Amino acid sequence: MSINQDEENTIELEEEQFESEGVENDSNPDDQMQPFNPSKIDIAVSPVSMDSLIERMEHGEIELNTDFQRRADLWSPNKMSRLIESILIRLPLPAFYFDASDEDKWLVVDGLQRLSAIRKFVLDKERPLRLHGLEFLSKELKGKTYDELPRVYKRRLKECQVTTYQIRPTTPTEVKYSIFQRINTGGLTLNNQEIRHAMAKPRERDFLKKCAENQHLIMTMGDQSRRMSDQEHVLRFFAFFQHDFQTSKKNITAFLDDMLEEIKQKTDAELVGLKGLFDTAIERCNRLLDDDVFLKILDGSQKQKRKSSTLFEVWSVCLGRCKPEEFARLESNKDVIKARNRELLKEDIEFFNAITYSTQKLENVKIRHERVKNLLNQVLRETSDA
Repeated sequence: MSINQDEENTIELEEEQFESEGVENDSNPDDQMQPFNPSKIDIAVSPVSMDSLIERMEHGEIELNTDFQRRADLWSPNKMSRLIESILIRLPLPAFYFDASDEDKWLVVDGLQRLSAIRKFVLDKERPLRLHGLEFLSKELKGKTYDELPRVYKRRLKECQVTTYQIRPTTPTEVKYSIFQRINTGGLTLNNQEIRHAMAKPRERDFLKKCAENQHLIMTMGDQSRRMSDQEHVLRFFAFFQHDFQTSKKNITAFLDDMLEEIKQKTDAELVGLKGLFDTAIERCNRLLDDDVFLKILDGSQKQKRKSSTLFEVWSVCLGRCKPEEFARLESNKDVIKARNRELLKEDIEFFNAITYSTQKLENVKIRHERVKNLLNQVLRETSDA
């Protein structure tokens, strides 16, 4: 059964919204969910002084995730000043949440922008925050930095008591991710990959970032760094390349979470090997499919020529698994493969649906991977017989 133009237009409109929201958001959070044991949740409630948090920030013992701090949608100077004013006039602050698994390096779960504002006001000596837009203390403190505050206000700030919720080391990793998703209330609503980034160590962040800087990936998928979709694509490749999603009994979010945890356990040499696998797979996709790479609608308008995350997933994994001699045979028959790829997209309604709707359903994952594997295997058999 072929797909007519009206069907293409309808599908594209629905897919357009899906792709702009991120590849994971297509999954139902209840699909394949493995409930965790509530008794394993270990969160300590502890009042601490602001001075204690400032000292931790000064010594790098709170991970403020500088990648996020460079985002354009952080608090304005006026909003930061209002927070400082709230402390100085002794208004209570909302609680802070930390992942305190590592006593020497707390991760901020909720309260990142508040802590960033306090750090900029108290600790940043090069470009310190000057108070502006105050409601109650404008006459007295307008334009002042922390060092210019009267002693009474410095004391109030340091003695300010705040409530902290500290997630303890015995809390399982999957529970930490769930807690982060549930209670993160910052001005920037984080997507799943940004949450992973916030909870990862610099080593894993740097690895995914370097993989995402692959020029073949940027050429095919475009610049997707703004909301870390590029790093999610990298993680998605490794997860589907290394593991069988159909037997994982987890939804796509947990599936990718597990892959990041696996990356954390890799040696530096193993990470170099993984990056090599990724680089090879993406280069092969470009060399084999040329301008058709990851395109779902091949003959539409320029607006319709959007790259598909699911096609990225299936083609990168399938070609990444090919032996060098197999890929050489495929590349020598690239015109045949491109023609059959076009036929698959236009004539196979089941395949088209599997890359467009409910893309995380096991049956749809199975369909799209089997179709592409069969396409490649058929060409390999034909060239072997020739």
